[in-house]
Amino acid sequence: MKFAWLFIVLSCELLASGGSAASRNSRVLNNNSCGENQPLNILLTNDDGFDVANIQALFTALKGAGHNVLLVAPYGAQSGKSASVENVGVAHTSKFAGTPLAALEVGATTDDSECGTVKAGAPPLAMVSKSTTTGGGDDEYYIVGPPAVSVFYGLDIAGPAFFKDRKEIDLVISGPNTAPNFGFLTSHSGTVGAAVTAMNRGHRGIAFSAGRAAGVVDHCNPTQYNPDLIAALALKVIDSVTCGDKVTLEPSTGLNVNIPSTNGKTLEDLENYKFEDTEISVSGGLGVQYFSNLLDCRYARAVYDARGVNQTLLEKFAPLPGLCFLSSSSEMAGSEVAGYPADTNAIGEFNTVSGDPEMLTVSISKIQTILLVVRKEQARQQQDRK
Repeated sequence: MKFAWLFIVLSCELLASGGSAASRNSRVLNNNSCGENQPLNILLTNDDGFDVANIQALFTALKGAGHNVLLVAPYGAQSGKSASVENVGVAHTSKFAGTPLAALEVGATTDDSECGTVKAGAPPLAMVSKSTTTGGGDDEYYIVGPPAVSVFYGLDIAGPAFFKDRKEIDLVISGPNTAPNFGFLTSHSGTVGAAVTAMNRGHRGIAFSAGRAAGVVDHCNPTQYNPDLIAALALKVIDSVTCGDKVTLEPSTGLNVNIPSTNGKTLEDLENYKFEDTEISVSGGLGVQYFSNLLDCRYARAVYDARGVNQTLLEKFAPLPGLCFLSSSSEMAGSEVAGYPADTNAIGEFNTVSGDPEMLTVSISKIQTILLVVRKEQARQQQDRK
């Protein structure tokens, strides 16, 4: 079997039937014949940390809409971890070689949680107390590790204990991320990786990502991200892939949803947004390149400036090697960026979202795991043999 068109963790396919980018109202959101939707059992995670503004706003909004929601998310930022896992099966130290991880005494955290609601010295996995965050209780956990580990813990341990008689998990939601996930970034994204981890286990998943205004760096500050509007947009998508008490997505499939920057918008703008079917495309106007000195990268300098870092002091420690994003007005979709091919796909996510000057277009791309593609191919071959 040949699957040359697949890439690393997921494949993508267009939901629309074709045509120009100008008239693609999403078929995903065309769900008017199901009557009143019922509450879903939802596992919620992210890659930014359990206590950042976006996930807490969505957590509150989902529960407010009547859904049964279990939040299991990383203790701190885990961006770019894709579907990576850590400490599986045995400890990775010579002292404990071959010892099951459950038998080890794992040390306390050495740093505060991402937004400081849990202080250093806490256990590496814990239920969040009700006094810690607005949504805390037996429905909220943090875990030290990448997003995929949170998903496994939610599916295998916390989920069965929490949902009990409410049967199985209907939907796994990851995000909303505090930055977009277009193009090649989807294969690196911890947000998308968490959704794919659940999809590999036969679940349906949605990865939500939201753009941010230039200079916005504090994802713990709700005033910088407009998390309530982002959550309301996410609810629209979730409600529209729900029919009664069922999610209409096929098992092992999901969505990659990108919401443009909500800077300057309010909840009053909610009904002005449109949702369009898109494809996960190529570069999405971005590139990643390794620099021998990050001070030569404009994006890194902008981040340092936004965070008030003294660049004169940084120069004393130069060179500072590392990865950096490349993007500018001349390096957008029509140009090659850092070796990534030009993104000329008119129905690609980036071109669809950035092509709206009012920033009111949400892109929806369907994703499916390689396992699903393989199973479909195996079923087709079995049918051919009959």
